[in-house]
Amino acid sequence: MAISRGELALARAQVLRASASLLPSLAATGALLRNQYSAIATLPAASGSRQVTILPNNQLDAQVTLGVPLVDASAWARRAQSRRDVLVADATMRATVEDVQLTMVRLYAQAMAAQSRLRSAKRTEQAARKDLAVIAARRSAGTVTELVVARAQLERHRARQLIVDTGRVLLQTLRAIGTLAGRKPPARVAVLAVQMTKVLPLRTRADKGELRRALRSKPELRQARAALASTRASISAAWLGLLPSVVLAASEHFTNATGFAGRVASYQLSASLRWTFDLTRVAEIRTQRAQRSLALQKLHTAEDDARDALANARLDVRSGTVALKIAREAEAVAGRAAKIAHAQFALGAGLQSDVIDAERDLVRAEADRAQAEADLLVARHTLRRARGEPLAAATHQQPQRADIGQGLP
Repeated sequence: MAISRGELALARAQVLRASASLLPSLAATGALLRNQYSAIATLPAASGSRQVTILPNNQLDAQVTLGVPLVDASAWARRAQSRRDVLVADATMRATVEDVQLTMVRLYAQAMAAQSRLRSAKRTEQAARKDLAVIAARRSAGTVTELVVARAQLERHRARQLIVDTGRVLLQTLRAIGTLAGRKPPARVAVLAVQMTKVLPLRTRADKGELRRALRSKPELRQARAALASTRASISAAWLGLLPSVVLAASEHFTNATGFAGRVASYQLSASLRWTFDLTRVAEIRTQRAQRSLALQKLHTAEDDARDALANARLDVRSGTVALKIAREAEAVAGRAAKIAHAQFALGAGLQSDVIDAERDLVRAEADRAQAEADLLVARHTLRRARGEPLAAATHQQPQRADIGQGLP
């Protein structure tokens, strides 16, 4: 983002530079000359004679010149082109900002899912610890074998390993959030409620109004259109560079070599016509035309990409909504099954394998639900971006305590 801001500042500075070339300019020069020989003439005058210094030994010269560009079509065209470049840089920066915002949304959703998986892993480890205590008591009573105890210990170690792996992923994601935000990594992220909404209708194409808004508002398309306008302005500047320019100049000359005029100071007014032609200008026009064709093709490609992005984003939101509904139902079923398995095992009517399978199914269901919520959150923000709407900034609320990392073995 800092690079985009720098490019925008550079483009604005170039506008000032192009505008300055159209303003009057002031130049001053001074020189001290030591001449080997002097030339002084005596001329008759009404009251006798007078001496005229044509060339003194120590000659002082100073000149102040004011130049005013009267006609310079190419300079005006370059100024218009630089203004187009500012629009390109501004659209590029806006696209970069939205890319960063969308990346932040993805990281935020990933952190939310990791937090949910970490809570699930901790709950699983607690359940495995309770089951191990029950099995150890039964082993002391001689009702179960050592193999059953070993399997319970193995399940607890697996749960602890899951906590370590999930905590590592979460800490890495939080660090990425802090790096992207330019701040200290947060201890956790606030859980955003992902509400179920009406399933979008299945359409492979967006409606004309929605597509028209996307083509008008998306920063990538604004950038492509501004780049095309910049190439057209550069072609105009190249053609206008073939026209002559007219410059008015007024200079004041100061010298002690007054000559026959006998004046220390004298002014001079001039109007100059400048015109140059070489084959590089023809080559420049051809180059700018090729760049215009390339910019036009990029605009068409960006429009096609915008249409595809909008259609794909709608499909992602639709499928994400259905997937989240299924994942939540599956989590509820898995939760009931785990409670039944634990209750039957505590009463001695269930098998250890049933408890292990039920816990694994619940962990998988909770992870699927957390990932479905994260995917739907990202899909909705992606759809907003595809529509050309501003992205809602994700708010990171500071927690009361840093619980990430606690409970890690």
